[in-house]
Amino acid sequence: MHFLGDNLSYLRKKKGLLQSQMQQEIGFTRSTWSNYENGLAEPSVENLLRIAHFFDVSLDSLLGSDLSTTVATEKTAGRDRQSLPYELVPESYSAVKEPRQELTNILEELKRLREEIQRIRQAVKKKKKK
Repeated sequence: MHFLGDNLSYLRKKKGLLQSQMQQEIGFTRSTWSNYENGLAEPSVENLLRIAHFFDVSLDSLLGSDLSTTVATEKTAGRDRQSLPYELVPESYSAVKEPRQELTNILEELKRLREEIQRIRQAVKKKKKK
């Protein structure tokens, strides 16, 4: 979550909000929000969904790119936009109706892949010993 803190700060400031106002807006205390912005704590998946929904951005954009640079680049390219760039995310993501279920599915698939990688590593070790 390399970009998360910077993106949270950028999005909050873009809306003209103080950290102390985040409790009134989406239920995070000033200290919790400050910890998120400063990278001292990471929000749960549920809280990430709340944040993304509040700021009307995708999770992929929130976590995976520097939004301040992306938006600035669009403005200099003559595409001054009021909303944040959804085109960074494949259409299939924006069409997800049950994001919590989709995240659960993704996490289960990651777990399955980790187990498969571990199984392959063990098999390779056994072959090397022979």
